[in-house]
Amino acid sequence: MSRFVDRQVERFWLPGEPGPDGVSGPSEDWVDLLVRLPYAARAAIEQKLIGPALAQAPARTEGPAPELSGDAKEAARLSGDAMPAAVNTEVAIAAGNAELLKRAIVAWGGPGFTLSDGKVAPINEQTIAILDDTAERILGELQRRMVKPKPDFTPPSSPPTSTAGAEANTEAS
Repeated sequence: MSRFVDRQVERFWLPGEPGPDGVSGPSEDWVDLLVRLPYAARAAIEQKLIGPALAQAPARTEGPAPELSGDAKEAARLSGDAMPAAVNTEVAIAAGNAELLKRAIVAWGGPGFTLSDGKVAPINEQTIAILDDTAERILGELQRRMVKPKPDFTPPSSPPTSTAGAEANTEAS
């Protein structure tokens, strides 16, 4: 068995626009997606997600972090210095999603991906950034395809919801 990721591609047909009855009709738009992402692609996505937070994080020095007094702690909280990673969380997630789309989409086609000059739009950061809710549909499909439960997975049993049985067992002993 090879340890290298096979560049296997699967086609995803986008649902058409809903008609007057609210049901989506067939669509001519499609997206070819990588089935699995190689390590370098996953690392690039991770860098987009956590890279800005790491760059903003203060450098750690040896020893424990200094404790701030009440006023200094409140000033740091109000200025945003206390949690620089949390400031741009939504921006980092959007950048990570855009990077995932850029790396997972191999090709696309159909009238929805055609420019005014009749050519298919290139797959790049600019075109991905201006997608409508199609980006969310593709992300949902990627999640559905990439997150697969193992065939031998069995969920753990739930703890009992009632303690009445447990009390009865302790009284009997």
